[in-house]
Amino acid sequence: MPSSPWWRHFPRVESRKCCSMPVGASPELTVGTIIKLAGKPDRTRRILDSEWHLHRYEFVYIVETSAQNNFRPYWFAAQLTVVGSGGDR
Repeated sequence: MPSSPWWRHFPRVESRKCCSMPVGASPELTVGTIIKLAGKPDRTRRILDSEWHLHRYEFVYIVETSAQNNFRPYWFAAQLTVVGSGGDR
């Protein structure tokens, strides 16, 4: 078990400069792709959107969940397993 909370395992926001999305960059996964979360592989989910993460310098993927209201949880590509394209499920 880690000795400090999970958020302290990443560099502090103040220690990294923001990096805008490189020209011509595109996400490796597209909206509608069917995936499974690495931590919860029992259920398939669909990618709803992708955004550039200014501090990690990579795309993040908003995935359908049971989250309420305006909360839009996201995951990095390394945390997702592709199951199929948008038409499958």
